[in-house]
Amino acid sequence: MSVSSELAGTAMPADTAEGSVGTSEIQAVKSVEDNAKALRLQGDAYRTGKTDGVAQDLSRALSLYKEAAELGDAVAVYFLGVFHEHGMGMEKKELRQAVAFYMQAADLGVSLAKYRVGCLYRRGFKDEDGTELVPVNHEKACKLFQAAGDKGIVDAQFAYGYMREKGFGCRKSMKEAQRIYEIACRAEHPDALLRLGLIMRDWWWHRSMMQGNQMMVDKSNERVAQLFELSAKKGNKEAVANLAFAYQNGTGVPQDFNKARAMYESVAGQGVAIADFQLGILYLHGYGVPIDLEKSFKYFETAAQKQYPLALFQLGWMYHRGTGVEQDFSKAAEYYRKAMATGDWVAYVCYYWMTYGPLRRPAPYVGLFFILLLPIAAAIWLAQTNAPRP
Repeated sequence: MSVSSELAGTAMPADTAEGSVGTSEIQAVKSVEDNAKALRLQGDAYRTGKTDGVAQDLSRALSLYKEAAELGDAVAVYFLGVFHEHGMGMEKKELRQAVAFYMQAADLGVSLAKYRVGCLYRRGFKDEDGTELVPVNHEKACKLFQAAGDKGIVDAQFAYGYMREKGFGCRKSMKEAQRIYEIACRAEHPDALLRLGLIMRDWWWHRSMMQGNQMMVDKSNERVAQLFELSAKKGNKEAVANLAFAYQNGTGVPQDFNKARAMYESVAGQGVAIADFQLGILYLHGYGVPIDLEKSFKYFETAAQKQYPLALFQLGWMYHRGTGVEQDFSKAAEYYRKAMATGDWVAYVCYYWMTYGPLRRPAPYVGLFFILLLPIAAAIWLAQTNAPRP
């Protein structure tokens, strides 16, 4: 399992107040005969190799953590979990034992352990042979993230905010998610900066527009661009793409197609589907570049490989109309169906129009069906837009 990831867990945290190392502190702790903490801090020194006169030695660190844990040091128990999960200072990983140590440390009140156990419950956790060690349990994950976040663990704050935004294991609340992201943003957490920007751009923008408050819209757009820029500087590729989208549309920043294209290209083909899709849009319509339908089609294909809904629909439309590619109704139907599976109602309309519409010699009642379908679809969209938010 990856040592650091968004919600899968950050098993090796940076040195914190719970595990910071310093020669003077070690000596002070020894002077008051707090053997457990002294052993754990010595273990920290050998783990990091950052203390003067102490070279990194993971085997020695593991031994010291075991001694400290036996004397009741809860943080040492957490680090035993880290070492067993990643096979540090030992011949191989021992995932089952790692889970046991994490659970024990969480029960002892170690905030980092609560976050790590929350990550295990968030996605589930299996042994190397596929045996389930921790089942998926979003409710437990949410509670653990909240508890760890309340103690200042920034990764946990972001994780809890994400759970509230999506409604995983708790009541969905965009307002609460925004509040929590704001807290995590104080520490400039890159993913929290991105999610807060997206909430403000998509959800808060709609509320402002419905109220007719253009000043609020403009102010929100400027803040969104700032959030994306700060997240992008922290290395968040998705934030780079969303900042490029702001430059493409001139929302919160001056419109600049060349800057948008350069930003998209810097993260294109790296799993950021929105970047590939928007490059396709630029070349499809000639925004800041010459129209190039073949290049546009290729970018849409790359985005569609990530099951990006808009890219799936766009490919269906291009095959349907024969734009940049040879017209092929069967492939158009294939991509329309994939887009439909993501809930894209426009894909439904285009699919049935292509299949049963006037160009396909429909039964007499089909034309009436489409006359009724479009206003109904528009009414559904408006209802969703104006629906009260939690």
